[in-house]
Amino acid sequence: MNPENTQYQEQGQKQTLKKIRYVGGMSMECPHCGESVDSHLELCPACGRPLHADHCTFCGARMEPGEKFCSECGNGIGGIKCPKCGTLNYRSFCKKCNEPLDDLAQEAMQQAEADPAYQEVKQQVKELEEIAEKMESEPAAEKEFSLKLAQLSDAVQRMQPPPNMTPQMQRTFYCARDVKRLTKTKVVKEIRNGWVCNYCGCTHICPNDCVKPQLGGKWIIERVEEEQIVETWTKE
Repeated sequence: MNPENTQYQEQGQKQTLKKIRYVGGMSMECPHCGESVDSHLELCPACGRPLHADHCTFCGARMEPGEKFCSECGNGIGGIKCPKCGTLNYRSFCKKCNEPLDDLAQEAMQQAEADPAYQEVKQQVKELEEIAEKMESEPAAEKEFSLKLAQLSDAVQRMQPPPNMTPQMQRTFYCARDVKRLTKTKVVKEIRNGWVCNYCGCTHICPNDCVKPQLGGKWIIERVEEEQIVETWTKE
């Protein structure tokens, strides 16, 4: 059999399978990257771009074919590039660093600051961090930690979006009410304490201090472990 015909047959079979899955309502082909994905998803998990052009991924408003911008929120179908981390987003908050990206996000943050339920969650998180700090030296604080964790869970449950919100606006609601927390992490830093040359075995500040650096050498590396405080989001 001709190899070219075999190749065309294999390609045709793959396309047929994609069409069958699409008709079945379970999968579809991403219009941007061609990946076979779940048709119920809003964004392609492979390329991150919108799968459906009939609604705005920022606010959920219906969009007509050919529209470049949402008539409700004004966001474009091309997405928004995060000014902080450079990630391209089709949501009001950056999916990577949670940076607010549009007017919807700014408005949601203002509403969150006026939300008593959100303020309670922030307070609970702060108290939980303080108890976690005590647990390193006070094992008895573990019970207090479990109690506070249950209280935080209850407070989060009371922080609910209005029932008439679209799924997209509900997502914005929760992103605006995410809480930053401080966590300790240990990092290992490498410190260069000099360069030993192959020419005479002397220790130099850098290779250029040697008479014949072209002969090579090696750095004296000291590894130091440091504890750093970093900010993370509670959703992480």
